[in-house]
Amino acid sequence: MSPARSIVILYEDRRGPTRDFGLHKLVEACVFDVVNGQRHIVHRALDGRPMKGDSQLLRSCREDIHDISPHGEPVAAVFDNDKIRRLLKLRPDAAEERVIQEIKTGSVAPDQLHVFLIEENMESVVAASGECDPLMSKVALREALQKNLAARDVVLIEAARGEKRAVRDCIQKRMPSFDRLIKRCAEWLLALGSP
Repeated sequence: MSPARSIVILYEDRRGPTRDFGLHKLVEACVFDVVNGQRHIVHRALDGRPMKGDSQLLRSCREDIHDISPHGEPVAAVFDNDKIRRLLKLRPDAAEERVIQEIKTGSVAPDQLHVFLIEENMESVVAASGECDPLMSKVALREALQKNLAARDVVLIEAARGEKRAVRDCIQKRMPSFDRLIKRCAEWLLALGSP
């Protein structure tokens, strides 16, 4: 696999540019579980980018896909499901397919863009991590659920540790949308070349 080719995953996360934040580390670990490749190649091939909120993420989905991935590789956009309808000015009960269609409306590269709506929100992934790992620090989990970014990273990076495969499998079973993200990223990675 050429290091110059990568799959970009855009997240709502409100922090500045960084690759090593908790949710992306968890995604990397889960994809590695599926492809059973070399961890450093998976790390290089999955380019996670926090976009500083859902409005910035939406703008990038519509305006920046060609710049983000100029060679046509897929771009995944991960939105929290609980607030996106308000941003799009859709009814609260709008179907997921309608939400995804609206996100892609006006996109410069709608076929290259793949949207994933995480059940409820980021805290749902954190909660699933705590439910799936009985050894998880209750203090870190409580702080993470109160939107403390550092504690959230601690919880999710703990779930990403090599020996925590059963925890990751459990998270994916509890969160079907997260599972779909992992499986699609693994498919794309394998299509780019051997990980």
